[in-house]
Amino acid sequence: MTFILTVIAIALIAAAIGLLYVKWRGEGVPALVLGLAVPVAWGCLCVSAALWMRAYTPDFGLSVGFLIFMCLPLIIIGWQGYRGWISAPLSHRERREKAPADPTASPGKGLRITARFLSCLIVAPVTGMAVGLLAWAYMPGHGSTRYAWAVFFFTFSFAVALMAGLAAQRPWRATGLIALTGAAASALVSLPILTGSV
Repeated sequence: MTFILTVIAIALIAAAIGLLYVKWRGEGVPALVLGLAVPVAWGCLCVSAALWMRAYTPDFGLSVGFLIFMCLPLIIIGWQGYRGWISAPLSHRERREKAPADPTASPGKGLRITARFLSCLIVAPVTGMAVGLLAWAYMPGHGSTRYAWAVFFFTFSFAVALMAGLAAQRPWRATGLIALTGAAASALVSLPILTGSV
C-alpha cells in the first residue's frame, strides 16, 4: 500500500509540474486549460502532500515529497537547455563561447544574484524555521502532534520562500518580504517569553 501511495504521489507531483510548464509556455493550449492549470496544479500538490503523510510519517513524507517536487523540474530545465543548445546555429554557439564577458552589459545583475543567494541560503531557511517554531508554540494538541505541524509548516514555508526568492523579478524586494515574514513569526514565537507566560 505504501508503494502504491508513493507512486500516486509522485505522479501527482509530475502532473502539477507539467501543468505549470504548460501554463508557462502558453502555446497551443485552449484558454480553459490555461485558466485552470495553476489551481489544478496546486490541488495536485495538496493531494500529493496528503498521500506522502499517509504513506509515511508527516515529517519524513513531506520532506521527501518537497524534495522530489524541487528536483523534478530540473529535468525540464535540462531538457530546455539542451534543446536550445542543439537548435542554435553553430556560428551563434561559437560566438557565444568565444565572446568575452562584458561586466557592463547588464547593470545590477550582480546585486540580483546576491539577493537570490541570500534568500536561498539564509533568509528562506530562517523564515521556515521561524514559521515552524510558531506552529510548535501555538498549535493545539499533544507534543508529537505539534511537532508534526511544526515540520509541515517549516517545510511548506521554506519551499514557498525559496520559490518566491528565486522567481521574483525584483529579488531584493522578495528577500525583504521573506525576511519581514520571518521576523514577524519570530516575534510571535518570543511573545510568551517576553510576557512571562512561559
